[in-house]
Amino acid sequence: MFELRFLRWACAFVALCGSLHAVAVPGDPTPRVGTNLEAVNDWGTMLPFNDLFKTSRAWISGNAATFQWDDGRAIDVDSDGWVRSLKPNQIARTIMLVDDVTSHVGAGRYVVLYEGSGTIQYAGSTTLISHTAGRDVIEVPANGSGLFLYIVATNSTNWIRNIRVLPEAVANVASPPLFTQAFLSRLEPYGVLRFMDWARINETTLSQWSARPEPSDARWSAAHGVPLETMIDLANETCSEPWFCIPHLASDDYVRRSAQLIHARLRPGLRVWVEHSNETWNGAFPQASYVQQRGLALGLATDAWQAGWFWHSRRSVQIFQIFSEVFGSARPLQRVMGGFVTVPWGNEQALSFEDADLATDVLAIAPYFGHEWGSERVGEARQMTSTQLVQALRTQSLPPVLALIGENRALAKSHGVGLVAYEGGHHLAAPQLPWNDPVHAVFHSAARSSAMGTLYADYLDAWDAAGGGAFVNFSLCGGFTQWGCWSVLEWITQPSTPRESALIAHAAGQWLPSCSVCTGDVNGDGIVGAPDLSEVLFRWGPATGSIAADLNQDGVVNAVDVSLVLANWGACDG
Repeated sequence: MFELRFLRWACAFVALCGSLHAVAVPGDPTPRVGTNLEAVNDWGTMLPFNDLFKTSRAWISGNAATFQWDDGRAIDVDSDGWVRSLKPNQIARTIMLVDDVTSHVGAGRYVVLYEGSGTIQYAGSTTLISHTAGRDVIEVPANGSGLFLYIVATNSTNWIRNIRVLPEAVANVASPPLFTQAFLSRLEPYGVLRFMDWARINETTLSQWSARPEPSDARWSAAHGVPLETMIDLANETCSEPWFCIPHLASDDYVRRSAQLIHARLRPGLRVWVEHSNETWNGAFPQASYVQQRGLALGLATDAWQAGWFWHSRRSVQIFQIFSEVFGSARPLQRVMGGFVTVPWGNEQALSFEDADLATDVLAIAPYFGHEWGSERVGEARQMTSTQLVQALRTQSLPPVLALIGENRALAKSHGVGLVAYEGGHHLAAPQLPWNDPVHAVFHSAARSSAMGTLYADYLDAWDAAGGGAFVNFSLCGGFTQWGCWSVLEWITQPSTPRESALIAHAAGQWLPSCSVCTGDVNGDGIVGAPDLSEVLFRWGPATGSIAADLNQDGVVNAVDVSLVLANWGACDG
């Protein structure tokens, strides 16, 4: 009887506190600066994981008899991607570091651990130092030809599996850290991490939960990207707000299970940003044609372009609703409507259709500047010095982009939503030209220059002045190639660059999420209050697993947990 009276009183108290919901509300603090992360691959210079095998290339079938590097034969692998058996004269090859990577990062001594029986060989400039069953020690020299690992024999009943390639410094630790310290250190200034490329959103065909990448997979560089668990673990490790992009083909079940996993695994209180796909307007990506086909098939419009915007809008809201249902009042949610900076009309379609703005928190655009120098003005750029190009970016390229930012901010404000940048920065890229075209050198020099750093500082200030919210830069770390020079770092241990310095300076003093938790602080926001009490009441009854609302972890959420909330009401100490 006491518990029933207590429950009724607590419910009445929560009702007095107003309607509680998981979504963000205007005025909620938001980090000023975030970053996108590059896709995981063997030629990357970000080296996020201590285990190099997680970034290795898909198995290549070599031929010992004909000496072919790749003879095209299928390789027999188990459900996790480990080589289960080999055909006659078949070699299973993979690459973890390439030569231009080891000139900056990755060189050193590694311990290769594995289970099963068979024979592993190493190629490139890698040297085998010692071998015992299940353990090799290898040396990867700087400026060599990289790290190549070959399986030349394996026992089909006890095949080689669970290969880990760890720096010697962490190989003997009972539970080696998942992420490298160099990677974690470079993420410290950023309050939001966008995982679009980690999820391979622009190429994934993922639709069903059963096909998703998992932590037990041999590598995380495959077509569907890095496991969701690993993204969540990084957000937890850095205490950053994660921004998840949901695949355009994802079923409702996939969306719901994603939300459930995120809610269960992510630190209490960390806000989640969620977005439908990425750039569904961009014809370079398969999601663009898909949204148009879906919109036309459902009769949302007769024009394919408008139909695509309408389907993107509807699917975004459906995803938002599923996440809101899973999160309840326990976790803040930032509902992101992806937009197109140069086409405010399309953003208006997305926000207006079926009152989508009422279910949206922010409109996201990518205010890049300088695209024209890699396309219609590439001939001019080829004749410029990097100093001249940066000055042209300042006087010719940036002003129209700032005008578009203002136009999109006004549009967002008219719909009662905020404006954020899902990507941004310079857009100096000419991928249509061969790798040795001289314009690439001009672009790369400009991207590295102190003048570009100064331009970035002014650009970010202008973004703030226009009313922009979080600016999520593209991107953190990657090599400069004919495909672009997007990243602020070319390798993860590089001394700070002018563009990185501009971002860090702009982030100075920004609000960042807190991961400190005190008794009763169910949602981890540093305050014990009505949202925490609401979550305890929402989870009332037997607790499945370890949940935050079960404050004394006795397996049931009840009046004892309510009393702990009330006893600690107010701001957490420290």
